Amino acid sequence: MDLGSDSLGDLDAAATLALAERDVPTRRQQAGYRLLVLQHWAVLHSEDPQARPGAVPVSRGGDRLVQQGGEGTPLAAELCWA
Repeated sequence: MDLGSDSLGDLDAAATLALAERDVPTRRQQAGYRLLVLQHWAVLHSEDPQARPGAVPVSRGGDRLVQQGGEGTPLAAELCWA
């Protein structure tokens, strides 16, 4: 369905719902892929930053391992998300 911005007002409830549902499978697939990428990023940053030579102490703003999510999620460097 080619939909210009002017034609939204011409849609009835069923057509509007169909338009809203049209890309749900694609959005779900993309969300799953983003989670896999984030998981890989966390794995890449799972070593203790304080164990590195010359690490800035946490008390002075240095990085540390933290649990970013709920129970069972792996530790990752707190500052890796910035």
